[in-house]
Amino acid sequence: MTLSFPLKNKIFLLAAFVVLAVPLLVGSSAYAQANTSQNITMSPSSTLISVKAGSTIQKSFQVLNSGGDAYNLVTKASPYYVTGLEYTPLFTQLPGSTETATWIKVSNPLVTVGPQKSADINYTVTVPSGTAAGGYYAVLFAETRPDAASQSGGVQPRNRVGNILYITVEGDVKVDGNASVQPVGGFRYEGSIPLGFKVSNTGGVHFQATVKASVKNFSGKEVYNATIERYVLPQTQRQIPVDWAPTSPVGIYTISRSATVADKDQNFPDEQIIYVQPWIIVVFLALFLATVLYFKSKATGRRKRSSEQATKK
Repeated sequence: MTLSFPLKNKIFLLAAFVVLAVPLLVGSSAYAQANTSQNITMSPSSTLISVKAGSTIQKSFQVLNSGGDAYNLVTKASPYYVTGLEYTPLFTQLPGSTETATWIKVSNPLVTVGPQKSADINYTVTVPSGTAAGGYYAVLFAETRPDAASQSGGVQPRNRVGNILYITVEGDVKVDGNASVQPVGGFRYEGSIPLGFKVSNTGGVHFQATVKASVKNFSGKEVYNATIERYVLPQTQRQIPVDWAPTSPVGIYTISRSATVADKDQNFPDEQIIYVQPWIIVVFLALFLATVLYFKSKATGRRKRSSEQATKK
């Protein structure tokens, strides 16, 4: 028995098939892509090391492969420094600087990490004899390389994670620095108010700076607080941004800020601000203009009526 369908029924069936099949195909493709994607994380992402000149210290970090494929992992040491207040990282050797990356030897520079597995990467830091006391810096990069068995041709993606090494060569070294802030008091109307700090390290070794900002409303209730910790390298300045976005359209607030830099506490004078959101200003100006026009119209009407009455007389 042969079944026959009118043309419009055939079109309907074809459309129904496409509607049902396409999501399944797209879903399968998305699942395969997600299942084979690579996603690696490193712990820790930074390491503090204190060692004497002429000594060796052993350390390790862990890399987790949370993707769906096995990957070869290549680890190597690179120089590390920063530039600018934003601390843009540099991974090339600065002329005349100590080649700290050469102090680092990775015991297992090439490992294979299976899906949903982790690997421990072991390394040593050997400081040459006679190295001056102070801070020295490098970064250990771990980069994925597709496993040969999983390569299917084409461009293979690579992921890279880094572990910054903050190395202190022990000895008599100057630790000093300070923080500064920009005034924020007065009338403010922008959506986000910058409460950030600039921290200067004038010593010979890194330190961790801690900055704090607090905002209280007119009644004394705290409506915002932030505590941020950042490393600052010797002979550099670092901008530590803190941005506060008021939620009330209008308010009177007190700003308090403090910092701990090179083991010294700094407290900055409290500042008061009057905050008004821009749309409030627009509404106020519109009402003010409408009021002016209203009274101007009333005055014009009175003068016109007075003029007409004088004409009749």
